[in-house]
Order: sequence, then structure tokens, then C-alpha cells
Amino acid sequence: MSRREIVLLVSRAIALLQLITALLDAFITLPQQLFFLSQQLRMESQFRANSNFPQMQHHLSPIAMTGLAVTVVRIVALLIIAAVFWNCGPTIERWLLPTGNAQPDEMV
Repeated sequence: MSRREIVLLVSRAIALLQLITALLDAFITLPQQLFFLSQQLRMESQFRANSNFPQMQHHLSPIAMTGLAVTVVRIVALLIIAAVFWNCGPTIERWLLPTGNAQPDEMV
């Protein structure tokens, strides 16, 4: 097996790890963040309905919106990283292949 094939296998393994992490975030963390946001909205609407001061403004906690935004950005970033590593371009090859006096098709 040549060094190029080894680099391709390692690159694809890294891509799969990133893809698995993105899927876990999409199926576990994202629904959790959406549930937290929906609970915040429900509590805010109940507070407005039962409040003696309906003109008071109650804002959604910025933590709920920030958590949701960070989760979505993380999923998108992991998917981009997975796509880049799956294609294994010359840049990824340079990152993963050690520099030195080794020849490119040397048997390991």
C-alpha cells in the first residue's frame, strides 16, 4: 500500500469521524436546543397571559438563541470539514504526509 493510499484512508477516517459527530449533534443536541427554546417561548407566553402588567416587555433569554445558533454553526462546520477531508486534496495530503526524505510511493 502506497503512502498516498494510506493518506487517503486516514483522510476518509477523519471525514467519517466528523460526519458521525455532526449527525450526533443534529439528532441529539439540536432537538435539545429546540426543546429548550420552545419551553422558553411557552413560559414567556404564559407569563404574558397571567401578568398584571401586559405592557411589560419580556425577552427571550439570549442563552437559548445563542445555544441554538452555536449548535447549527457547529453542525455546518463539521459537515464542511468532513467534505474537505473526504475529497483529500493536495492540501490535506501535505498536512498528513510527513515531510522528509521519504519517497512518495515508498512501501510501508
